Amino acid sequence: MSGAVNGSRMVVQDTYQFSFTPLSGETVTGTAQIESAAVRNLSAGEATVNVCGNVKTNGDPTAARTLDSTGSMSWNDPDDRRRQAGHAFAKRRRKEEMGAVLSFDATTGPSEGLRAAYLWQNFTGNQGLLTAAVNHATFVGGNTPLDDAILDVSDLLRATGKTNTRILSAEAGGCLELQFTRTPVAGTVLTGELVVTLKEDGKKSSTVVSPFRVTVQ
Repeated sequence: MSGAVNGSRMVVQDTYQFSFTPLSGETVTGTAQIESAAVRNLSAGEATVNVCGNVKTNGDPTAARTLDSTGSMSWNDPDDRRRQAGHAFAKRRRKEEMGAVLSFDATTGPSEGLRAAYLWQNFTGNQGLLTAAVNHATFVGGNTPLDDAILDVSDLLRATGKTNTRILSAEAGGCLELQFTRTPVAGTVLTGELVVTLKEDGKKSSTVVSPFRVTVQ
């Protein structure tokens, strides 16, 4: 079992959330649960980590992956982990598991009928089309129209008429929340490692170390 940190966002000052995806090889696994998390080797400051959302699956989901393509990805995701997670999302789609791929940034014009997001691939179970869409969607653009992008994806999912729907962003699996107890000065490029314990039914718990990088605001 391995894992990937796909992206981050500031919730309030001194508190940041990271998306974490449990992986089995290159495949996203929804059967593993985040048992606990900690942070180590911070380059500055002090912080604690809590699990703010665990991994969920409901079978044959209709899922829309919206990818953050804003300028902050140049330092929040320098290793292109969101593309890796997007490829894993495409690879695990079955024909009956429809998926769509969008991106959002302030410099790319939205698709017709949308507020901020660009629709690279409408709902399909075709793995090749979804993989190609992920490749197009993972670039570095402008600012972050996050609220409008989420509303766009919600509208698209509602229009499918399906009841088992979900939005997948850079936070494709669980949510980890880092809260500073001693905050570095604004502008500090902070690096560290999230130590995540994963539990899967019938298997021993496994520990995954995932490096991260975030700029303190």
